[in-house]
Order: sequence, then structure tokens, then C-alpha cells
Amino acid sequence: MKKKLLAISLVVVIAVIAITGTSLAYLTDTDEATNVFTSGSVDIELTEADVVKDEKGNLVEDPDGSRHNGEYDYGKLYPAMSVTKDPTIKNVGSEDAYVAAKITVSAGKGDLDSLIGTGYMGLLGINKIVSGGFVKENDTMKQDYNGLSDNGLPVYGDDTYSVYQEVEQDKDGNNVYYFYIFIENALDSNESTGPLFTTITIPETWGNEEMAQFTDFSIKVTAYATQTASFDSCFDAMTKSFSDEFDF
Repeated sequence: MKKKLLAISLVVVIAVIAITGTSLAYLTDTDEATNVFTSGSVDIELTEADVVKDEKGNLVEDPDGSRHNGEYDYGKLYPAMSVTKDPTIKNVGSEDAYVAAKITVSAGKGDLDSLIGTGYMGLLGINKIVSGGFVKENDTMKQDYNGLSDNGLPVYGDDTYSVYQEVEQDKDGNNVYYFYIFIENALDSNESTGPLFTTITIPETWGNEEMAQFTDFSIKVTAYATQTASFDSCFDAMTKSFSDEFDF
């Protein structure tokens, strides 16, 4: 009888140990941290006002006020004729951005010096043809602008913009003029620069000789934008982000 009781007791002890073993738990916890990175965007639009021809074939402003982007054929131009051309840069991205423009002026084999009278130390000769906006006739020359003025290269403008000009020769030995417009203050999202210039006007003093050279005349406007982070100024941003285009 005692042996049976001992056996039963051992079974109970083993059962208790087994039950106790299955109920043990560790003090644990879990947590998860997810890092979210949102990508901003730098995006710009360069647009100009549309123009149309009236019944006489003359260019007039588009009454609908519509704008275009890309190449545009203005048709025939004549002495004393003025055409609206107002290239404007708009920041359509989500981030603030520094913006600048490069205006390339060429006339093939035409003599640009005689056409627009551009000189290193003179006023912006391009204003003989394009005017308004940031291209002004009586701008004040900046005395010190990132070392450019110190080298005898003309820089015009004020605290809100700067215009720098230079001339190079193409592979055929013809002069090509470049005008760089730096917008000193960064553009907020959906903010525009205002027109780089507003009109193209053919001087009334031009005759057959000048107009013949003007046949191959072209004005190309290229806009640039980059982030504001990591840059101290528009000039700093352009010369680092677009070093091939702004190689001074």
C-alpha cells in the first residue's frame, strides 16, 4: 500500500513539474522604427507668349494670351518691327530652386559687331534688338561679382539679378555672344522670374545690308535650375551643377 502511495506521489510531482515547465515565459518586447524619406523635385518651365499673324501677315500678340514652349517661327521681320518675346522661367517643382538663363546670340556669318555693337566694356549690345525684363539699356555695372568684373568682364544688375556677357568664336571663326542671367534669390515653388526680356525690335535704321545678315540671326534661350541646399548663391549653384555651361 505504501509503495502504491509513493508511486502515485511521484506521478503527481512529475505532473506538477511538467505543468510548471510549460507555463514559464520570458519578459520580452518588440518595436519597429521605419525611416521615411520624401523626395523633393526641382522642375522648371520656360515659356513665351504666342504671336499670330493678322490679315496682312503682320505679327501680333495672341489675343488669348496663350504661351508656348520650344521652337517658334516668328516669320518675316522688317526694319522698325517689334515682336513680343518674353521668355519666363517658372519653378513648377516642389522645392525652392536657384534659376538662371543662358541667351546665345549668333548670326551665322553675319557681322554681329556691326549688327548689335556688342563690346566687352560697353552696355549690353543685345538690347539693340531685345529689351525689357532683365535686359536693360542703362544698367549699372557691378564692380565686383565673383571675380568676373575684376577680370574686365562686364557684369550688370542689382541685388536681385546679374547679367554677365562674353563672346567666343565658333569653329568657322564667327562670333557667338552669350548672356548669362543669374536670379540672385531662389524661386519658391510656383514662383516665376518675370520675363528675361519682353520684345524683339528691328532697328529702323537697318537697310538691305543689315537685314541680309539678320537672315541667319538667332536667339536661343536655355533655362537652368538646381536645388538651394548645399549652395551659397545662384552663381555657386550654377557653376557647380552645370560646370560645362557656366565655365567662367
